[in-house]
Amino acid sequence: MSSIKTFSVITYLIVAIFFCSSCKREPFKGNLFAIKQGGKWGYIDSVGNLILEPQFLNAGDFNEGLAKVEVESGINYIDKGGNVVIRIEEGFVDFQKFPNFKEGSIVLKSNDKYKIYDREGNSQLVNTNIDNIYSMSGGLMRFSIGENYGFIKAGQTSYYLNPTYQEAQDFTDGVAIVGSNGKFGGINKNGDYLFPPKFTWCHEFSEGLALAYDGHEVGFIGKKGKFEIIENDKFEFRATGSNSYFGSSFSEGLAMVSFTRRVNCREEVGFGSSRMAARGIKPIASIVCDEDTKLGFINKRGEIVVPIIYYGLGQFSEGLAAFKRGNKWGYLDKDNNIIIKPQFDKAEKFKNGLARIGLLGSENSYKYGYVNASGRYIWQPSN
Repeated sequence: MSSIKTFSVITYLIVAIFFCSSCKREPFKGNLFAIKQGGKWGYIDSVGNLILEPQFLNAGDFNEGLAKVEVESGINYIDKGGNVVIRIEEGFVDFQKFPNFKEGSIVLKSNDKYKIYDREGNSQLVNTNIDNIYSMSGGLMRFSIGENYGFIKAGQTSYYLNPTYQEAQDFTDGVAIVGSNGKFGGINKNGDYLFPPKFTWCHEFSEGLALAYDGHEVGFIGKKGKFEIIENDKFEFRATGSNSYFGSSFSEGLAMVSFTRRVNCREEVGFGSSRMAARGIKPIASIVCDEDTKLGFINKRGEIVVPIIYYGLGQFSEGLAAFKRGNKWGYLDKDNNIIIKPQFDKAEKFKNGLARIGLLGSENSYKYGYVNASGRYIWQPSN
């Protein structure tokens, strides 16, 4: 009789262990941050406690409660309890290389077919006539058919805005930049033009302003298509060491600007000068200068609030921006006070109270850790 009882207890334990292994774990309530330790990725909380043990081949940030992780079998999206919400079907490869969740959805592609997944793991096959579809932005998804663009709403199979635009960007700040015959304008979500296609190029709107060029001037325009801030003799919007323009946008009321000075100017004689001299012709000399480009920040009145003295800057987030001095990165505030002295080889923006930083180790590999807004390590750099 006792042997029967023993067998029953063992059977019960095996069944319990089997079911417990497939039980859904309660998701963590706070913010989680990806860390790498011993070659595997896991997640910590905002004070450095390990919440999900290092077990993944790769791990992304949590967005809207879900994070993408890589396991031996492929890519999964997990919740903050480590529960798999979406297991990527075989053959499906996201054209955006597995993006983070944005406005409640992600888009995956396989064999020229797109699926939209929600945060519960439900999926919907997109209209098969669509060639490309992009992540949700501003409540709408941009898509293309042939060389034309339009917009749809998630959960709907019919077009919201018909594919009549030759060029189109996502909706941001209630405006989508669309192109026609090489010029760009802005539309609202009804498809009405806020300003007609008249710009040579125009970036996305952020905080009510967008960087644009009309063939004559470069600066920030408002939603009526009129310049509110333009380049002048104090600042410009050119990329460091380049004649091209960088994608400056406003974040927390400030936008990055640059200024390039000509330095180390010298006279150089052009190609063929020796032959010209031999023929008694005085070679023509030209003045050649190096360019010294530095960065700073302006406010929405076009006033320089962080002086243009830095060779590297990041956007402001949670009141701080990364800056580069020499070969190291630190963080400063909007009054140009150095809050965290330069000491990192990489510095990302602050998110949910922490910033991920990198230190260059042996064999040119980085160790990553987290610091809080006072510069204290919450997680020591590791890999």
